[in-house]
Amino acid sequence: MANKKRKLSGLSRVELLQAYKALNTLKKSFLYEDVDDETQADEQADKGAERWMELLDKHLEGMLTLIESRLAEPNSFSFPNMDFDILKEELDITSATHLTLKSDYDERIQKSALLGQDKYMSSENMYRHLNMLENLVPKTSEASARLWIDTLFFRSSAMVPPGKSMILNLEYAIPSTTLRSSASSTKLLGNIDPDYTAMLIDSTDAHIVFTSTQIPYIKQHLPTGFFVTEANPDGRFLDIHIPQAITEMYACARTMQKDILRGALTNGLDWIFLILYLNRDKKGGSFRQSGTLKICSRRSLTGHATVLEPEPDAIAGILSYWIENSFQDIGEDDWFQI
Repeated sequence: MANKKRKLSGLSRVELLQAYKALNTLKKSFLYEDVDDETQADEQADKGAERWMELLDKHLEGMLTLIESRLAEPNSFSFPNMDFDILKEELDITSATHLTLKSDYDERIQKSALLGQDKYMSSENMYRHLNMLENLVPKTSEASARLWIDTLFFRSSAMVPPGKSMILNLEYAIPSTTLRSSASSTKLLGNIDPDYTAMLIDSTDAHIVFTSTQIPYIKQHLPTGFFVTEANPDGRFLDIHIPQAITEMYACARTMQKDILRGALTNGLDWIFLILYLNRDKKGGSFRQSGTLKICSRRSLTGHATVLEPEPDAIAGILSYWIENSFQDIGEDDWFQI
C-alpha cells in the first residue's frame, strides 16, 4: 500500500517552525555557497545547473511564504491534544521548580485524620468507602475513576473550617476562548469543562451558587475556586495529561481574572497537585507541580483488597487546604514547599 501524503495543514506549529528553519537554511546555502574557480564545467551543463538552481530557489521561496502565512494565523487546538511543546510555544507557559512535601508530612496527616470525626465522611468512613470500591468497582474507565475522586472530595468537605461550606460542581462549563500569549493567538476548540470545580464559601452565602450557575456572576462572589482535571486510568503516566490540565486552569484563571490558581490532575488513585501563575499582562505564565501521590491497596490470599494508609488522609488534607487557599501562592502553612 502506498504511503499517505501528509498535508501542510496537518503539521503542528512546532513542526512548521522546524520545516521553516530547515528550508531557510537550505535557501541561504545557495546564496552564500563558494564556487570553485578551478572547476571547468561544460558550458551547457553549467547553464542547465543554473536554471535548476533558480527553479529550486523559486520553489523554496514559495514554500517559505506559505509557511510564513500559516505561522501568522491564530492556531486552534483541542484540550486533549495539548502537549508540553504547544504549552510553551503557543501559550508561553513554562514549568518552574517542583513542589515538595514538607518534613512535617506525617504530623499533618495525623491532624487531618482527626478533623470531621463527627461528620458522615470521617477518616474512618472514608477508608470503609474506599475499601468497598476496591472490592466492588473495576478501575477501567473515567466513570469508575470518579467514584474514587468523589470519595476524596466528600472527605475533604468534612474538614472545612466552621462557618464554611464546600460547593462541588461537576463539568462546570466555560465557553471556548482565544488565549493570547506574548507571541501568538491560540484558539482553544470546544468548551472548557473542568471535571470538578470545588469552592469554599461562607455557609450563609451558599445559596448564591445554588441559584446562579453563571461564571460572570459567581466570580464576583466566591473567594476560592479549585479545579480538577480527570485523566482516564489507561495505564499511561499521569504526567502526560499535565498540559491539558494546565491549559484548562489557564483558561479558567483568565475567565475569573485571577493571577494564581491551584488545581489537581488525577485518575482517581494517582494525584498531582498544580499551581499556575499568570504573567502580569495575563499572557502566558508558569506552573509548579507536585510529585505523584498514590492510593495503594493490598489484596489478601482470599482476594479481599484493603486500601493502605495514610495516603488517602494526606490527599484529602491537601485538597481541603488547597481549596481554601486556591487563589494564593504557596505559604508557610502549606503542605508543600518550593
